[in-house]
Amino acid sequence: PWLAKKVVTHEAESHYNATSWDDRTTASVWRRAPAPSSGGGDGPAPFGKISLSKLLVLRDRAAREDYFAQQARFVTVEGRRDVHAEFGTEIDVDGFRPKVLAVRTGGAGGRGGFASSAPFRRRAYALCALAGLSLPYRIWLAGRCDELRVSLAKEASCEAARTDGGDGGEDGGDGGGVPSPPPPPS
Repeated sequence: PWLAKKVVTHEAESHYNATSWDDRTTASVWRRAPAPSSGGGDGPAPFGKISLSKLLVLRDRAAREDYFAQQARFVTVEGRRDVHAEFGTEIDVDGFRPKVLAVRTGGAGGRGGFASSAPFRRRAYALCALAGLSLPYRIWLAGRCDELRVSLAKEASCEAARTDGGDGGEDGGDGGGVPSPPPPPS
């Protein structure tokens, strides 16, 4: 038949086991709001559109070799379960959202800083959308938002772990920095 349906018969996942990591998160202002804030003057914009991205950096050769050794073990084991197999890699962060709208709550003198938040509420957008004015509203709002880009970066490393205190055998270790299992109880 010319039309075939994909049938998923097995799914599996695994997690990379790094021995340590450092937070290398960076943030930068990508674009300042072109219009002055609603409070008047050259003050800060009342909103910030934040674009988030995720990045895993493997610090050195040992970390890269360990990462790919763990990945190869997973593909070898799971690839034998079916005739056709697909593999993918992704970075999961609990609660991650790629876009966030942040609201500036404080201003000069701690009085809120902006004349009124009424035009920025969801109700105002809903009314504009019903009136067919959602595009002009979005353009107006974009002129009052700073754009920020944040890269959530984690730099992983892998130091070869030794559980027996020896040299790890003739090959200098267990092949990837993954600790050997403990000996069985006597």
